Amino acid sequence: MAIETGMDGELAHTTYADMLDRLHGYDDPAVHVNTIDGYLDDPSLVSDQGKPISFVNLSYTDSPDSTIVITAGRHSPEYGGTEAAMELVDRVLASPEMQTYLQHGEVTIVPAVHVDEYSKPADQRMPGF
Repeated sequence: MAIETGMDGELAHTTYADMLDRLHGYDDPAVHVNTIDGYLDDPSLVSDQGKPISFVNLSYTDSPDSTIVITAGRHSPEYGGTEAAMELVDRVLASPEMQTYLQHGEVTIVPAVHVDEYSKPADQRMPGF
């Protein structure tokens, strides 16, 4: 199974709020947006500043037999991985092979682990995280 991995060179450097808006904008029934603290019912699983860390599960089943997990956005000046993770949501949903996989499996994407810095505009993010 393969997904085209070429990236759009014109992707904007988005903030965390932009990413959340995009994730909540899907109407495909495979898209399930959650927060780690809510999903695991543990209020301590938030960022250093107390922000929830969102992720998206892509699946058409409530009982997946396998899971692919992708994380990005750990180092705030390295925004390419976060943008690629967001683009991957579109690619997974558009792939006929992945549509077949999502009937029994799931893809979990955490587009930004370091949500405190990704909540800032790209030019204001502190390096070193």
